[in-house]
This record gives sequence, C-alpha cells and structure tokens, in this order.
Amino acid sequence: MSRVTEAHKNSALAAHGFTEHDGVWRRGELEFASEAGWSLLAAPARGREVSGRGLWRTAPDPIRHVFEIPERLAAGDPGQTFAQMLAFGVAGYETELSSTFELEDLPPPRTVRKGPGTSQGCWQVDHRLALRYPLAAWPASASRERILWLERTLDEARRWRFVRIHRDDQRVHAEVELTGAPQSLIGPLARLAQDALMAAVAWLLPSLSVLTEHEVRAIARLRRKQARGRVRPETSKQQEIHT
Repeated sequence: MSRVTEAHKNSALAAHGFTEHDGVWRRGELEFASEAGWSLLAAPARGREVSGRGLWRTAPDPIRHVFEIPERLAAGDPGQTFAQMLAFGVAGYETELSSTFELEDLPPPRTVRKGPGTSQGCWQVDHRLALRYPLAAWPASASRERILWLERTLDEARRWRFVRIHRDDQRVHAEVELTGAPQSLIGPLARLAQDALMAAVAWLLPSLSVLTEHEVRAIARLRRKQARGRVRPETSKQQEIHT
C-alpha cells in the first residue's frame, strides 16, 4: 500500500493556509504534527463542542481537541487522500458539518463481548453520521471513590485513536463520528472506525462492568419489587440503591 510522503503533507498544508515556523506547521490555533503512522491536527480545548464536527474529539494529557489522519488509509492516491482528510479536519474545526453518504458504504455494526460485558454497535444516521457503542449506565448514586475510578477509566480510554468517549447523565458511549467525511473516504474510514471501536470497547467493558455493577443490580432488584407491587416507583429508588 502506498504511503503519504512529507512532500504530500507539505504541499497540502501550504494549500490549506498552514505556514511553517521552526519545523512546525500552524494555521491560527491549529497545529499539525506527525507521529507513528498518523498525522494530527490539534487545537486548545476551550469549551468547543466536538459533536457534529467529524473526527474531532477531546484527548487527555494535555487536554486538547484532536483530529487524527491515518497515513495508511486504503483509498486511492495517498497524496490526494491526505489532502482530502486535511480539508475535512480544517472544515470540522471551523464549522459544524453535514453528511452525504450511501448506506451500502457502512459496514454492519458488530457485537463486542468481553468478560461479563456486551455491547452492540449501531449507526446514527439522522442529523449526523456516527458509529456508537453503548457501554454502561452511569451510576445515579455512587461513592466519590467509585465515581473517581470511573472518570479515570474513561480518561484512559480517551487515548484510543479516533474514538470519542461520551458521557451523559444516563449512559457512557464510545463512538466515532464521520459527519462531513468526503464521500469517497466514508467506506475506508467506516471500516477503520469499526476496528478502533471494537478494540476500545473490548478494553473498557470489563472495567465498567465491575465499576457499575452495584448500580445495575440495585436497579434490577428495584424493578423486580415494583413488578410485584411491593414498592412505589416514585419514592423507592434512592432507598433501594443505598441498600
């Protein structure tokens, strides 16, 4: 497989408004770097929402927004592919994106089973294009120590390339978003996204299963009691969780 060269990179960077100083290419707050078979756009994390912005995600140590470009993407001419990915990254940084795609370009989501945990992926194809895996229910009531371990585990998972770890009030998800990706690259990127998510989810499931087990079992017990009419749903949840 052909690989993108430094000449390819330099030409595309210059064409997209980056300038080089002391060996570092920059465009405003955007900084470009290469590392171990990947190219990287990075920018300060200043409260900017990454959802709707393609492959942009938040990475730790230091906390920043990153857009990763695989240098061995099986998609035609490597120089042209790199230029397309660079344009995709710059556009996603500057504005929210929309997608045009064919469903047949998307590989069927697979199921991840690891230890006691199982997760089934699904494609989100409404206002954005993303492959998402639900991971665990977020504890509604848990000790400070348990929450701290959960947060540390999720931060470790944010080191995985491509993968965005998202937590709302109810659940933790892992996803790769392809909103705005060039039409010709959606197929190869979707396959790469699937592989990245399978690895990250398999790593996360055992830890999250242990760290959230008490909450899940408590809610299950509560629902069984509710089904038997032994407790009132509106007043009993907090008592059951702390039992």
